[in-house]
Amino acid sequence: MELTEARLIYVFSWIAVRADAAAVASTLGVQSPSACSIRDGLERTAADNRLVFVSPSIDGFVLAVARGLGRDEMQLASVSTAFGEAQAFYCDGKRESYGWGRSVAGKVVRAVGWNQGEIATDGEATAGEPTDLTDLAEMDVATVAANWSVAPGALLALPDDRTGLIGARAGTTAGRSVFGFRRRKS
Repeated sequence: MELTEARLIYVFSWIAVRADAAAVASTLGVQSPSACSIRDGLERTAADNRLVFVSPSIDGFVLAVARGLGRDEMQLASVSTAFGEAQAFYCDGKRESYGWGRSVAGKVVRAVGWNQGEIATDGEATAGEPTDLTDLAEMDVATVAANWSVAPGALLALPDDRTGLIGARAGTTAGRSVFGFRRRKS
């Protein structure tokens, strides 16, 4: 798989947290985490839905990257309880589904979900979000991520010797989706 920012955004969901990689992996319940290069971690995670890659720090943020990670309200709230704030981002271009969420001290304070033209929001819009939510795409999610914390494309700019952690995913929680809970049409 050729790693480009567009490919990362299209393939993965991610959680951004101000913490160190080991603490994030522990909080997410990543099983048997081991060190690996960024490229190896992203390639392995793309090939195996059971894996999570936790990046080294980028401008103070660590990204936990996997397919479908962070789409659960309880998971996002739990991570923000541990670290004060957590952000989650999701893209699925095949299903035309996109979203982002922010949780502070265990409470989701902002969530946007866009699924085949249906929009669900919760909380007040923030700086750095598109004002028109009627036609979202992958790069809109990346732009919000870059404005709130860091977009996953920044991983590709890190030196090859920087390492993150990779391990098996813990079980998922049965909470409501961050990107569509408490549906309120915009």
